[in-house]
Amino acid sequence: MSVRGRVAAVTVLCALAAACTPIATVQKLPGTGTPAPVVTPAPKVTPTPIPPKPTSTAAPAPAYPGVMLAFGMTSASVTFLQQKLGVSPATGYFGAVTAAAVKTFQQAHGLVVDGQVGPLTWAMIFGSTIVAPVSGTPAPTPTPAPTSSPTTPAKPAPPSYPALTRPAGLGASALPLVAKYAGKPYLWGAAGPNAFDCSGLTMYVYKQLGVLLQRSANDQFRTTLHVRYADAQPGDLIFFYDTTGYVYHVGMYAGNGMMWDAPHTGAVVRYENVWYPDSVWVGVPGAKLK
Repeated sequence: MSVRGRVAAVTVLCALAAACTPIATVQKLPGTGTPAPVVTPAPKVTPTPIPPKPTSTAAPAPAYPGVMLAFGMTSASVTFLQQKLGVSPATGYFGAVTAAAVKTFQQAHGLVVDGQVGPLTWAMIFGSTIVAPVSGTPAPTPTPAPTSSPTTPAKPAPPSYPALTRPAGLGASALPLVAKYAGKPYLWGAAGPNAFDCSGLTMYVYKQLGVLLQRSANDQFRTTLHVRYADAQPGDLIFFYDTTGYVYHVGMYAGNGMMWDAPHTGAVVRYENVWYPDSVWVGVPGAKLK
């Protein structure tokens, strides 16, 4: 092919390429002869959706344990109860402090004030159902709490009051001894001299006077002779009992409606009013039948 023919062929090929490929428009920077750089647009990025935060759900209320919770019991259910009522520390032991917290709740919610936790009190405290319905049977409609004052449960039968002889001067000697331990901390199971629980205090004081008392408040009640509260004298033992007649606390009578006692965790040995003067029993340490 001649040179002229080759040039013609190249020209045709270039024309064909130009027809197939668009020519980019080159812009010049204003006021200069320099072409502006071609800016490649950023690729579109689809944002990844953020999953919604999981909605927190409240822990379900613990199920009623199926047994009446009362003074002297120890269980995980008592721990749940103490945590709900703000009793600290939540030891799992149902003592005088827990009983007092239960009574306060029952009083405020129109329940029978007995210091024990049955199905109804449990349901009111935890906001749970009272009983699980039997399959196929509709759940019973709970009876609304009465607006009037709750009925006071029947008291257990009082002890007998035999004719007895008091040891001369024994009770009067006990009072200055117990006062020596004012301010000592309450510690469950402690019996002095640096800490006491309720029965440990009375036992420790009377042991110094030669009278051996039993270790628990209930046993001290069972092994002493009794008089009516109206006949109580300083140094006598004041017993506090529940609806079953179980004695859960003891103090030492100081006269004029006052007593010495080690009341509960967080408290100290102290001089205070007899809590329920119309609902106490009285024992006389060292007394003998006439």
